[in-house]
Amino acid sequence: MQPKLKRSMGLWMATALVVGNMIGSGVFLLPAFAYSVRAIAGSGQDIIAKGFVLLLAGIPIYVGMRWWQKRSALTVPVEDAS
Repeated sequence: MQPKLKRSMGLWMATALVVGNMIGSGVFLLPAFAYSVRAIAGSGQDIIAKGFVLLLAGIPIYVGMRWWQKRSALTVPVEDAS
């Protein structure tokens, strides 16, 4: 007999799923769009390069947010001593 797992999805999980799908589809659609507008010289590579720079800039922010989240989860709130 297999154990029954509770399957539930809250508002935040559903929102994260939709946002993740939108970003994921954009990752594949952006290069296609960028290369379709080649009438302007170099616009495709420019869009891809700027997106890559923004991606690289976002990685340290994401790592810092995760570190802060883990750090704040480890601290125990102290009750008011007054």
